[in-house]
Amino acid sequence: LFSYAILGFAFSEATGLFALMMAFLLLYVA
Repeated sequence: LFSYAILGFAFSEATGLFALMMAFLLLYVA
């Protein structure tokens, strides 16, 4: 359960980082 929580947190952080990267990409392209 603890490792599952860590995995979920890592996935959440990776998703947030990806969204931030896409936002910057759109900002530079627009």
